[in-house]
Amino acid sequence: MISGITRFRFLIPYELASMASSPKSSLWLRGSFLSIAAPQGIRGAFWALGALTLPVCLVGSALLTDPPPAKQKPEEQGRGKGTPALDLAPLQMLRTKQYWLCAGAVCCSTPAVLLFSPIILKLGMERGLDEGAALWSVVLGSVGSAAGRLLMPMLSDRIGRRPTDMLLFAVSLGLSAGFAFAQGWWVVACYAGLTFCYSALAAVLPALSTDLFGLPHAGVNYGFLALGQSVGSLAFPAAANLWGLEAGRHWLAVGGAAAGFAAMWALKSAGQQPRRQDTGA
Repeated sequence: MISGITRFRFLIPYELASMASSPKSSLWLRGSFLSIAAPQGIRGAFWALGALTLPVCLVGSALLTDPPPAKQKPEEQGRGKGTPALDLAPLQMLRTKQYWLCAGAVCCSTPAVLLFSPIILKLGMERGLDEGAALWSVVLGSVGSAAGRLLMPMLSDRIGRRPTDMLLFAVSLGLSAGFAFAQGWWVVACYAGLTFCYSALAAVLPALSTDLFGLPHAGVNYGFLALGQSVGSLAFPAAANLWGLEAGRHWLAVGGAAAGFAAMWALKSAGQQPRRQDTGA
């Protein structure tokens, strides 16, 4: 198991990189790194982030070690002999319904946040906030994102990956509907809740991938599942712009959350059943 210090060092660059790649964080980065990056603007902020994350990543990677193989408990010896460990290669995974349901759910997790992150400041000011107050949507959105990544994987260890994802999609659906009518500080609260759910869904995905498809090809398999997020981050904003959606963006987000919930609900009966019970399937 990764030590607490090393895990913290791993999470720092991951969170910084996530904020750097998010449109909603450009203003936050511009302000945070103003003393370093004033002449270059956001480009200078990225240089500053690179200078910060490089030593952190180097130290973290030097300290990370593979866990020792799990020892079989005496009471478990003799059990499961002849039962092969779960191990689906990428091409095998791509032929399962479970992959397409998972990738579809990941795709549908994106509109709740990515349809609004480029316009969140404008939206806040249109709904009764001044510019300073609207900036809190960026700050609290980042806090919600970090909290979701840290807290919901722990919950998934207790109640299962699939139930956790279904809960997050249900909350995201409700918040997306409420966001359509939110005014004032409720805009900030709804947006922070949505970033919590969005990041939490992304954080649970690696464990869900391993539970469903095994550990030996976990890296490549996770990469294929994460393509759903790339597709969603392009397709939903493109659709909203093509159709000229304004208020309709909220209902597109509601539909995405509902589709994600349905995909996770259907996951329990799809294709090869996972061996591990903690998927909740």
